[in-house]
Order: sequence, then structure tokens, then C-alpha cells
Amino acid sequence: MGPLPIPSRWSPVRQRYCRVLWSPLVVIVLAPVRGGLFFVENPLNISDYTNFARTTAVYPEALEGGKLEIMYLALGLAGEAGEVANKTKKLYRDGDTRARRSGIVDELGDVFWYLVRICDALHVDPEDLMGANADKLAVRKALGSLHGDGDSR
Repeated sequence: MGPLPIPSRWSPVRQRYCRVLWSPLVVIVLAPVRGGLFFVENPLNISDYTNFARTTAVYPEALEGGKLEIMYLALGLAGEAGEVANKTKKLYRDGDTRARRSGIVDELGDVFWYLVRICDALHVDPEDLMGANADKLAVRKALGSLHGDGDSR
């Protein structure tokens, strides 16, 4: 196994603290987290990311699944989604640049962390959530009701 260069698309923090090793069959990312290093085989799947996200859950009532944790995560998700919206507004207002798009992508990563954490706190597998949502959208598409209002279309 030998070292690989850090991908330039990674955030400066990830570039500074992570190391990438490779073999002909696998790429491994070594990321420091509390309690040691977290090993992630690339490509990262949702289950691995969910496990990793647990190691970075540092807030009151973390990993307890109670209503305070769910509230904290829902508010964090809303806040990060607001940052995506704000950066998108600036893309529109100030012009479309690679840096602005990169900023949106960085915020989407934070949105994804909160989404995975709230699923975990609710004891819902994110892959099950994706499947259920895909099923719901397929039914709406078949019924011609993708457009419209309300949860029950």
C-alpha cells in the first residue's frame, strides 16, 4: 500500500488532516476523529458514512436518540439548508463562479451530515428512507401528481 496525493477538490481541512493509501483493489482514507483514526474504504457508502458521522457527533445528548437530540439535529439541518440557500442566492446575485459552486457543495456536505445523523437518531436507515422516498415519487409520477401541494397527492 502506498500513499496517494490528496485530491485538490477536498476541503483545506480534509487535505490537511487526512491521508489516502491505496492498493490495486482499494483506496483507504485515514481521518482523525476522537478516539483515534477512522478508516474509510472509498467509495464511501451511506452505512460507512453513518458510522463515521456517529464518531463526530459532539453535542448535548449525542447518540441518545431522544427528543432533544432530534430537535438539535433538525435545527442544524435547517440552518445548513439555509446556508445552501444563501450561497445559491449569492451565485445568482454576484455571478456563477467555481468558488461559489464549491461553497454550495461544502454546505451540502454539512446538510448530508445532519440528515444522516437525524436518521440515525430516529432509528431510520438512510438507505431505507431513500427507497421509501423513491417509491413515493414513482407512484406520484405514475399518477401524474409530481406537481402540486400537500403530502398526500
